[in-house]
Amino acid sequence: MSTQQEINIVLRIMAPGHKNLQKKVNQKFIDYILLFLLVIDIVIANNPPRLNIKNVLIWPENTQIGTIIGNLTGIDEDGPSPLQFKTHTQETGKLVELSEPRDVGADTRVVDIILKKELDRDYEPPERKLYFTVTDSTSEVSAQISLFLSDVNDVKPQFENLPYKATVNESVVPNSVIFSGVLAVDPDNGRGGTVQYSMEVGSDAQGADEDYRTTFQIDQVTGNISVIKPLNYEKHNFYQFKIRAEDGLGLEGIPVDFVVTVLDVQDTPPYFVNLPYNVEVEEDVAVGKSILQVTGIDGDRGVPNSLTYNFIRGDFEKFNIDQRTGVITVNTSLDRDTPDVRNTGGVYAMYVEVGTEHLVDPSGQWPLSVMQASEIVPIDQVNNGDTVATTLVTVTVQDINDNQPAFDSSNYQASILENMQNGVPIEFQTGTMRCSDVDEGTNSHFVLSLEQNGQPYYDFSPLPAEVYSESTILIRVNNSENLDYEKNKEIIFEVVAREVDTVERRSSTATVTLQVNDMNDNPPVFPNDTYLVKINENTPVRTEVILLEATDADDGLYGTIVYSIRGANNKFGIQPASGQVYIANDIDREEADEYYLTGEARDGGGSRTPVEVRIIILDVNDNAPEFRRESYEAILRESDSDFLRPLFVEATDEDQVGTNNSIVKYRIVETPANLESNFTINPDTGRIQVIDTIDYEELDPVLDGIINLKVEAYDLAVDSLSTVINVTITVERYKKNYFYGNSIILLFMTHSNLFTGTVLLEVKASDSDGTNPNNEIIYRIESGALDKFRINFETGQLLVETGARLNREEKDVFVMNVSAIDKGTPPQTGRCTVTVTLTDVNDEMPVFKPASQTVGIIESANVGDALLSYTAKDNDDNSQLQYEIMKDQIKAYNERNQLIDAELLNVTDYFTVVTDSGLVVISGKLDREVAERIELPIVATDLNAWRPAEQTASAILTIVLADANDNAPVFKPSSTYTVKISEGQDIDNEALRVEATDPDKNQLVKFTLGSDGEKHFKIDEDTGIIKIKQKLDREKEPTLTFSVVAEDNDVSPLSSTATVSVTVLDVNDNAPIFREHPQFYTVREDADVSTEVGEIQADDPDTGNFGKVFYQLEGIDSDGTFKIDENLGVISVDKVLDREKKGEYSLVVVATDNKPDLKDQRSNRTTVTIRLDDINDNSPVFLNSDSDIPNIPESSPLDTNVFTVQASDKDLGKNGSVEYSLGVDTNATNNNGEQIFRIDQNGKIFVAADLRSALGLRYVTVEIQDKGVPPLTNSSAFYFRIADVNDDPPSFKIPDPNNPVVLTEEGQPINTTVINIVAEDDDQGENGRVVYSIMSSPTDEDWKKFDLDPLTGRLSNKEILDRETQEKYEIRVRASDNGLPRNHKTDMTIIIMIKDVNDQDPEFSRQKLETPHKMAVLEESSTECVGSVGLADDKDVMENFTMICYYIVSTGLEDTFTLTTSGQLCVQKSIDREVVPYTYLVIKASSNCYETITPTVIPGDSTVPPEYVETDLTLLWVNVSIADINDNKPKFKRSELLLGITKTIQFGTFIYNLKNEVKDLDSSEFGISKFTQIGDVDIQPEALRNELAGQVPFLLYTNGSVKTNAYFRSTMYGYFILSMVVQDKGGKNDTAKLRISLINDNQRLKVIFRRKVAVVGNFKDEFASELQNITGFRIVVDDIRTHINSSGMPELDKTDMFIHGEDLKTNEVVPALDLLTAIDYSAERMVDILNGYNIVKIVETDPAEKEDNTIRNLRMALILVSVILGSLLIILAVAFYFSRRKYQRKLKAATAMAYGSKDSDLYKLEMPGTNIHSYENANPIYLEKILLAEGEEDGQNSLDENAIETNPNYDEQEVTMNIYPEDRDPGNVEGTTDVYLKAALKEHETSKNLKNNEINKSIPNGKLKIRNGQTTSPVDENELSTTRNIDGLQTTEI
Repeated sequence: MSTQQEINIVLRIMAPGHKNLQKKVNQKFIDYILLFLLVIDIVIANNPPRLNIKNVLIWPENTQIGTIIGNLTGIDEDGPSPLQFKTHTQETGKLVELSEPRDVGADTRVVDIILKKELDRDYEPPERKLYFTVTDSTSEVSAQISLFLSDVNDVKPQFENLPYKATVNESVVPNSVIFSGVLAVDPDNGRGGTVQYSMEVGSDAQGADEDYRTTFQIDQVTGNISVIKPLNYEKHNFYQFKIRAEDGLGLEGIPVDFVVTVLDVQDTPPYFVNLPYNVEVEEDVAVGKSILQVTGIDGDRGVPNSLTYNFIRGDFEKFNIDQRTGVITVNTSLDRDTPDVRNTGGVYAMYVEVGTEHLVDPSGQWPLSVMQASEIVPIDQVNNGDTVATTLVTVTVQDINDNQPAFDSSNYQASILENMQNGVPIEFQTGTMRCSDVDEGTNSHFVLSLEQNGQPYYDFSPLPAEVYSESTILIRVNNSENLDYEKNKEIIFEVVAREVDTVERRSSTATVTLQVNDMNDNPPVFPNDTYLVKINENTPVRTEVILLEATDADDGLYGTIVYSIRGANNKFGIQPASGQVYIANDIDREEADEYYLTGEARDGGGSRTPVEVRIIILDVNDNAPEFRRESYEAILRESDSDFLRPLFVEATDEDQVGTNNSIVKYRIVETPANLESNFTINPDTGRIQVIDTIDYEELDPVLDGIINLKVEAYDLAVDSLSTVINVTITVERYKKNYFYGNSIILLFMTHSNLFTGTVLLEVKASDSDGTNPNNEIIYRIESGALDKFRINFETGQLLVETGARLNREEKDVFVMNVSAIDKGTPPQTGRCTVTVTLTDVNDEMPVFKPASQTVGIIESANVGDALLSYTAKDNDDNSQLQYEIMKDQIKAYNERNQLIDAELLNVTDYFTVVTDSGLVVISGKLDREVAERIELPIVATDLNAWRPAEQTASAILTIVLADANDNAPVFKPSSTYTVKISEGQDIDNEALRVEATDPDKNQLVKFTLGSDGEKHFKIDEDTGIIKIKQKLDREKEPTLTFSVVAEDNDVSPLSSTATVSVTVLDVNDNAPIFREHPQFYTVREDADVSTEVGEIQADDPDTGNFGKVFYQLEGIDSDGTFKIDENLGVISVDKVLDREKKGEYSLVVVATDNKPDLKDQRSNRTTVTIRLDDINDNSPVFLNSDSDIPNIPESSPLDTNVFTVQASDKDLGKNGSVEYSLGVDTNATNNNGEQIFRIDQNGKIFVAADLRSALGLRYVTVEIQDKGVPPLTNSSAFYFRIADVNDDPPSFKIPDPNNPVVLTEEGQPINTTVINIVAEDDDQGENGRVVYSIMSSPTDEDWKKFDLDPLTGRLSNKEILDRETQEKYEIRVRASDNGLPRNHKTDMTIIIMIKDVNDQDPEFSRQKLETPHKMAVLEESSTECVGSVGLADDKDVMENFTMICYYIVSTGLEDTFTLTTSGQLCVQKSIDREVVPYTYLVIKASSNCYETITPTVIPGDSTVPPEYVETDLTLLWVNVSIADINDNKPKFKRSELLLGITKTIQFGTFIYNLKNEVKDLDSSEFGISKFTQIGDVDIQPEALRNELAGQVPFLLYTNGSVKTNAYFRSTMYGYFILSMVVQDKGGKNDTAKLRISLINDNQRLKVIFRRKVAVVGNFKDEFASELQNITGFRIVVDDIRTHINSSGMPELDKTDMFIHGEDLKTNEVVPALDLLTAIDYSAERMVDILNGYNIVKIVETDPAEKEDNTIRNLRMALILVSVILGSLLIILAVAFYFSRRKYQRKLKAATAMAYGSKDSDLYKLEMPGTNIHSYENANPIYLEKILLAEGEEDGQNSLDENAIETNPNYDEQEVTMNIYPEDRDPGNVEGTTDVYLKAALKEHETSKNLKNNEINKSIPNGKLKIRNGQTTSPVDENELSTTRNIDGLQTTEI
């Protein structure tokens, strides 16, 4: 603004001078001036525009192009033109652009600033100046804006100083920084500019194992790379990693490579090559002969040293080794057959050591040779690690056949039981038979045979029959039939061992004397199968009957026979020793006429032979005939011609039927006087008949109407016997009384025991009418009969009523009114009175009143005291009573009212009764405690009773015994108590309860303690509860014993004493107490893990787990560094210690008891402090970074300081003081071998020698060592680059300049490489780069036929070469370098020889070599050589073409075999024959000895290797058999074997074969040798041991067979444990126990599998284990058999497994039902088992399965017979039942009809009668109102029981009836109709129809004749009788 004013002012000043100017210039000039001034005036007058802007803009650097980042606002009030905006500078125009102006007002315009170029804050300035101008066309205004860029994280970190490489010695100390040159930069600000580093293994890294990946680490911040693990050049000499850099906001840069090259140092021991070292030599090899050379190489390939060889251990006494060459020679003659060599298999095994040794020469000069050193090491060379290596060298001495097979004895004594089955070995008395041939291989191959008397002997066979080297020989039975003790007690034969594969066929012989031991194989033999003996009955006792004599072919005890018999109810006996059978008791044929005895002969071995003895008892007439009754009685009416009933006497004779001894005849031997001719008897039937009637009035009055006959029954034997019996005949008087009128009185006296139907008298009435029916009279009793009498309505006979019983004592006089009625009309009646008086007969029963009575008596009453008189009353006049106690019916009850056995307890002897008075008297000692209430049945018998009925009365006398105090209290259950009480019980706790009972009544028992128990216990006197009075302490008093007294409360008390034994049980009431121990312990910080530091012990006085202490560590320092043995209390190191990290530990030791129960533990604590003693355990470490490699000119002068090494050591004192030295691992030497560097003690490195021959990258190993003892070292490689000068010419290396001859095959194509020429130049860079050329020659043209690549040196042919045209070519080649200032050249003439073509491959002969080719190698050897496979031939002729090399193409075992190119096949890894018995290899023979073949693996299931092609003769298929060594001991499958046997198992049964339970993985050569029992058989429980009474229950044979040696009874139970050891042929052994349980058949289950026996046997243990897990019972497999189906046929595809279960705790056998229940309970879990094992079912075992076929068949036959007989019995019983009902009805019906008389009665149905049978013709069917017409059927017998007197008082008589079937009569048209019933019903109908007058008219006299159930024509009166025939059945009125 000021400038403008100045201009205006100037202009204005000048304006007034216009007039002066006009005067001086012309007018035109003035016009121009005026115009110019006008313009200036206008300009000066325009105001410039104004800019309104924001001077500062801030934008992020990632702002997008086109973004408006700001604007310019221009204001111009005066124009003249619109404002224009533009950028003012070029830089501004490149960065931004302006938009078109826009008007926002009259004088204001705005433009936007738009970004047109990307911003970058990272690589360009963060602040930019923007310059703009605005103009109004007259004036211009400029403006400046500052653009600040804010940072965006848009740049990834970028690495600098690439590439990253490091070289480090393998001895570098871990945690050392090996590279510090990693640098990545990020220009971003803030976190985006920070960088973190990481490192990972490169993707192209080879062999990147875990060590590889974790050996190095990079510092995340600094990028320094450190080694954190020791390096191993031999494992990894090169590492390649990827380094990553990431900024703080997650951007990652491009990874870069980091390469680490590891330099070797002398830290690896030497190693052997061409392993393994095995050689075979003949045993007669010459002394001094070289047999093998071992070769070693120093493991440090970069700095190798020379090696020496020495033997260090093993069998090297017979060999020498050259220390320098490693050649091994023989120094002493070899003998393979010595025991030591033979025991090693003919192998000498020795260890050769190769290694390094530091030597110091006193003269300071390096020695030329040292004999003792292993590796020659320079004096200043430091070795880290071992400097020696060892290897095994084996020399196998090949055998020559110089020995014969030899037995270990020439004579053997052996024994065997006869009849042993084939395959069982004989048992040698001296142990075993061994035969060996100390030769080897085929020389030791011999066979065994048996001879007897020079001839082959085949009754036995040797096992094995073929032997290699040595074997234990078993002689097994081959023909058991000839192994019979009874034929041969001793057998002598020879065992011959004879070589097989040798020329000499050497042999030897041993004699075996075999004692055949007797077995009980011959049972006793009777000469006859059965014996028959006949003897008379009544033969005297002890009479000898028959001699049963058996023979037994066995000897000794087995041949001793003992006889016994069974059967015949002990009637016969036998002498056990002689077999003489005798009569032991009286023989009565009538008891048994025949006896079947079973005689038995039993030998001393338990074999039994039965024989049947049949003894027939011959009859002797020793039995007289016996009458069936004691007497016979009959009634005969006077004037009758026969008895009322037929009178028969019957006698039987028990003598033999069918003989005269039993035929009975009868005769009357005595009759009353004058009656001899009245009676006769049938001698055969015994029927007594009347031959002359009796007149009562003519009888002798003395007889009183009784006739007694004596009848004799006699047999017809020679010595006839007879019996006489009385026959009493009562003659009844026949009285006829006639009365006329109405008042006749008849008196009659009779006995009261008259029978039913007895006629008392006959009432006779007369009627004066002269015609019928007026004079026909019917009699009836009107009153007074009282159902005791009836009258025959036709005859007037007065009879005793049917069923009536006359008893004088009830009523002695009967007065009856009898009426007589005629049949006239109207009927007339006459009456009379009949009085019957009964006379007495002794027929009344005596009666006790009361019938029972109770009385009491004290039990202390004396014997003989009277109790009471208990009498009966008899109403008869002449009664005589006799009393008796029925002792067999006495009942006795104890005080608990329980019925007891009176006879067994002698209660029947307590009382007796006086027979005639009924006085009961004490007859024995009474004891209430036995019987408190006694019921005596007393019977009174009337001795004068009327016969035959016996008259008795019975009563029960109950006697109650009162108690007396005669028993002391009795302790229950015994007087000795044993109790266990915990010492933790509190006072007043109940210890136990004693109980005592007093058998006496109402006695209270009081208890008291003895003085010995009052200290600790007290007792409740009433309850017997004993409580603790004083706390118990087991530690002071583990047991206590005291007495308890029980006393009753009687006036005179009785007492008993019991003893209580208390065992005090322990509780955990004592905490462990520590023993004295140090508080401080020290241990070196380098102590190994498990090093003991100290021991802490604590004691606990408790017992068991309560007193068992275990230890633990606690405390803040208990971090696992130390541990304590929980049982011993020993504190030991458990982690690696480091004093530098932690130098002291404070530990709390806790001693705790009762480990199993966490809730009941007591513990104690003590504190110990462990201090670590420092050792020199930290190596010094380098501090330098090796990222920069110094460049040193090769012309550097000596002593130039080129580098300074820095190091530190964490240890203190001398351990941390560092010394520097240069190690031997270096390449910093010149051609003179001089070290080109040295180092001083400050770590400075100086030039020490000429550098000119040490160009390139050189390194030295700087070793640092502290001053500790021993000192620790570290080393690191430091690299230097020696700069080169071109001062060396090229030198040819290939071909050899001394022999530059090159071979090439003829016929090769053009441009085939002939040779790659190599020339080297020791200079570096261009100075050392070599260029090749061919020199032309003017004299020959050979050079024209070849071409040479100038860079690679490849020489090739330019035309095809023909050997036949030209065999040799010579060319001259030149090698030149590119050095400055001049280059060097070297020339060489090369001779090229053209060789013939090799057109034949090596071949294996298929004719000479078997396929596969068999070889063998011992198992478990990693150095054994199998042999040579160098068996191929090459048909080429030239020597070069016939070189053959061998390769493994494929192998069955990967990395197991090695093969030298010469064909030596060896193993490098041990093989286990038991895993791999053989393997295949495919070998290739090749003429190319530089071929590389990677073997493939042959699949395990291949029968032929896939790579083997039969037609490819370069291939050989090799089968390598793995020979066995005894490296496996025999092993029982389980340490405890289980078996169950039934108690019915036979003596001598083989029950187990232990071989099935032992597995020896070795071959039979070293297989199982024998089994031996250890100690005696353990028998549990003791009761079983006692029952066996010293018998050895089982025998264990050496072959593993277990056999029973005792009989087991059914009462036995328990188990046996046999401890045994199994031994193989190499002496290895194993032990086990066999537990054999005695079981019953009902304790076994049978599991049926649908699998074969062999399959089930394989998985039986697995199955038992799974079933045990399910059931919880121990499962024992007893037997496995082929399944037998229900038809008795075996099913081979099914198997039965018999198992039983045992309780795991008690070992008791579980019932089969419980085991089956447990299986069923786990049904879901059993599904998998049932399906997995293919189980058909699980069932209980049928005991019958164990029985033999004979017993089974016999039992089945008995069952079948029983079933048949039972069925028959059932059928018969049913038939008899229905027949009985049938004939009972028939008999009742027939009997009902038997009451009919001559004719029917008109008034019969209307007579009331007092008894249903008051009239003879009364039909019981009708009288019972059974209305047949109504068809009533109730299923019951419709006939009245009263129709027949079921219990008549008459004498029993025999009645004979002929019964025929219903349909016998042909006239019976109804077939099956019951004619008897029909006849009765018909008669009933007929009687009912008698009412009808027409019927009455048509049937004269109302009489019908009925025959066969049908009415016939009327009959005459004379034809009617009281007897009717119904179908042949004669029914007599009864």
